[in-house]
Formats: sequence, C-alpha cells, structure tokens
Amino acid sequence: MGNGALSASVPINTEILKSGLQSWKIRIFPIHINGIPQKMIEGEARVQLKIQAIRFKDDGDIEKISTPVIDFEVPLKKEKETGKNIFVDMGKPYVEYCGTFQANVPYQLKGWQDGEKFDLSDSLNLKKEVLNKFNELRNMIINKEENKFEESILYKEKEVAQALFMTEKESKDIAKFYTAVFDGTLQNFNMTSIDNEELVYYCEDRVVTLLFTAMKCPRCKGEPVLVGRYEEENRKKVRIFPIYLYRPKGKKELEVIR
Repeated sequence: MGNGALSASVPINTEILKSGLQSWKIRIFPIHINGIPQKMIEGEARVQLKIQAIRFKDDGDIEKISTPVIDFEVPLKKEKETGKNIFVDMGKPYVEYCGTFQANVPYQLKGWQDGEKFDLSDSLNLKKEVLNKFNELRNMIINKEENKFEESILYKEKEVAQALFMTEKESKDIAKFYTAVFDGTLQNFNMTSIDNEELVYYCEDRVVTLLFTAMKCPRCKGEPVLVGRYEEENRKKVRIFPIYLYRPKGKKELEVIR
C-alpha cells in the first residue's frame, strides 16, 4: 500500500461456488507514482486479509459476526538502522501469498467449473478476444440494445442473486440499475472508451477480465473498464459494470460469468 492506505469490506459469496475448501491469493506489486509503476515494493507496504461470516437481520443491520476463518497480515521485520518495522519482501518486483479456508454455504453454483483453462502463453490473442467482447457489450449499451445486454448477463445475475440471498426488492433494484442506462434516466450518459487495458486472470486461469492501467487512469488503476459517465444535480458521476468472462468447454465464444 506504500504511501497510501485503503480498506474495504466486500462479500465473497459470488466467488464461493459450493461448500468445501476454498483458496485465496494476495498479489502485491510496487506502487505507481504519477501513473508510473515503480520497480520495487516499498518497506512500508502493508496488506491484511480477514475472512469471516456475517449474518444480517431483515432490516439490514448486522446480527452476528463469526470468528475469522482467515486473519492474515504480511510478515514484517525490524530494520537494523532505524528499528522500524518493514515489509519482509521489500525490494522485490512482485510477491504473492496464498492459502485456503473451509466454507459452508447453503447453495451450489455451476459458475466457471466447466470453463476452459486459458493458455497464458497466448495472452496477446486472448486479450484481443476479450477486448472485442467488452466492446461488444459497450456497443449494446451505446446502441440501447437492452434485450441483448440483459441476455448476455442473465446467467451471471441469476447466480449472483442466489449467492447473495437477494430479496425481491434487491433484485428489482439491480434491474433498475441496468434499465436506467437504456431508458434515458441518466443525464448526458456516455460510455468510456476501452482500448489497451490490463488483462487479468482469476479462478485458476478460467476467468478473465480487463482492468484500467495506471497509464490510462492513475486514480482508476485496477478498476473495471466497462464504465459510463453521467450527470446528476450538476455533479459528475460514474456507473460501473464489473464484467468477468469465461469460455465454457466445447464453445468458441467468451461468455459473462460474473
């Protein structure tokens, strides 16, 4: 994290397909300064990962928080000269930590289990294919092809709704989120261009997406690239569409899975 700090809490149910052993991985890169990636990870880098179950009440308040099944912090060491705690792996261009945990969930999803494993050595051709798919989705929004867009994300949204135990109201809110893009509700809405973004792999290389690079948008690095901008009460806002793709076995086309 270097010179800055960021914390967030996000549900991971959509990445847990069924009960059993789950895996996690943390990837640490050097920070970017003015959009330029540094060569080495700084000694001030810190990362913490905590995974725990949370039960909510019907009104949305938290009812119960479980003991974390994962409570990981990157290892530190004392710097001889200053006595300060510094990151053990400082000075490296990249480092990753991984582990497993047990999850028990009351559902079972198909997800990307039947997805083909991407060939990382063919990343240039895959990136072109992924870019074409993203621009295809972007053009559906621009051309107001609501039915085609909904059909493309239907499988994703069905599984997400099941994994997050969505109520009828929550499902309707998701529908409104998409509908507003097509019915003219959002003032001066326009889609951001998608070009030379970063190709990122997930789920044992069976899922892939595009993320903004620091060169394209320093503040947006690592964010989803399918983004629309609009105005609301004289304020500029963005509408983000996180999209993750996979290739079902036996099929040629990439499909939206998350």
